[in-house]
Amino acid sequence: MKVLTLARSYLEHKTVGVLSGKGIELKTLERPWLSNKSNISCIPEGVYIVKRDKVGRFQYYAVQDVPGRFAIEFHAGNFVEHSQGCILVGEGLNREQDLINSNNAINKMVESIGDNDFILHVRAANKDDF
Repeated sequence: MKVLTLARSYLEHKTVGVLSGKGIELKTLERPWLSNKSNISCIPEGVYIVKRDKVGRFQYYAVQDVPGRFAIEFHAGNFVEHSQGCILVGEGLNREQDLINSNNAINKMVESIGDNDFILHVRAANKDDF
């Protein structure tokens, strides 16, 4: 099973990160850390199974077994307001730390991972991650 790492940097009003693994490197955008509160916080650091989702709201990938949370998905979106606790992906970040080319990025993710499940390791970023 493919392992992807999400290395995050926690900002006051948003969380930015780098999603990487064999054959993939994308930028991410999430809600800020607000004690894992539903709809307004990013998910806790940890290791998760992510399954291909063909029935959910966005139908890309769903993060499984997030403590105290449900319906956490990877999907397209450029601004933190486009997420209710999900993980947005993009090809890069602009000066305001918003995503660029998000639709292209989610398509690259699907091309790279396909219908396969993967392991997601979420952690704080090191200085070398960005």
